[in-house]
Amino acid sequence: VIDYNRELKIKGNIAYLPIKISENGKWTNSILTLQLKLYKQVPVASREIQRKENLDDNSYTLQSVDVSSLKSRVVELSDLQKSLRATVIIKQGEILTQDLVEEIPVIHSGSKVVAECIKGSVVVSTEAIARQDGKMNQIIDVLTSSNELLKAKVISSQKVLIE
Repeated sequence: VIDYNRELKIKGNIAYLPIKISENGKWTNSILTLQLKLYKQVPVASREIQRKENLDDNSYTLQSVDVSSLKSRVVELSDLQKSLRATVIIKQGEILTQDLVEEIPVIHSGSKVVAECIKGSVVVSTEAIARQDGKMNQIIDVLTSSNELLKAKVISSQKVLIE
């Protein structure tokens, strides 16, 4: 008989169900250990995807897979609508998880950008070179034409704001 006075505990893909066993009129508390499988429609690589390769609709298929023992969060279907790229080589048949993909940066390392500094009503701008990839609102290093290395916030694909 299930013991509703005690709490069901779940750790990973194992559930510990409290039960009571009756033997010769005497009740004994015990625990029933259950192995769980949780199936979910998830994106799975349909081919090998190289590091820094952009994902498109042909990169993955949706499959029903047991996700109960995964260590990382699965990429949600809504996230696949964003522009994503691989952070590592993803093997064919591998489930797409958060640690395998990232948003595609709007600024790429080595690209020319306009760096602006705003103080009150004064705006000073100069050309600079991005020293690292950057996503919207991310702080990146930029190298100005006078060889100064500055931190700047990504505003668009061609503009950064020096803070």
